[in-house]
Amino acid sequence: MARIFKYQDQVWEDPGEGFSNEDVRKHLTQFFPELAQATINEKTLDDGTVEVRFVKRAGTKGTDEIIALLDGLKPLELPALDVALRLLTTDDFGAEGAGIISQVQGVIDALEQQGRMAKRVVDVCMKMRSCPARRVPHGF
Repeated sequence: MARIFKYQDQVWEDPGEGFSNEDVRKHLTQFFPELAQATINEKTLDDGTVEVRFVKRAGTKGTDEIIALLDGLKPLELPALDVALRLLTTDDFGAEGAGIISQVQGVIDALEQQGRMAKRVVDVCMKMRSCPARRVPHGF
């Protein structure tokens, strides 16, 4: 039985009986990532050809992937920060050492602030409902 495969206005010929509808869908996801969760509908045409149509499903726009990535995040270990903290607790560096310690403290403060901000963004994202956004900030 001959098949044709359709997605939107695209049509592909049957690659052969050795390929299931699912195999074809998986192959096409390389070019149409939205087909990863697509529904497969079959319809027999008047001439006996089976039309296999891929219909994309409304989804969560990668929410599952984002959550999996966030779950996999581990605290960042920076050995240089440990050294910097040791420098901060040492009093015998003189005037030059005090300037270096001040700069290191500024970097540490900036990193801590960035971490707090990132945590707030993650917390907000985790609480968001799945819904289409009217406007997405530039670069997001």
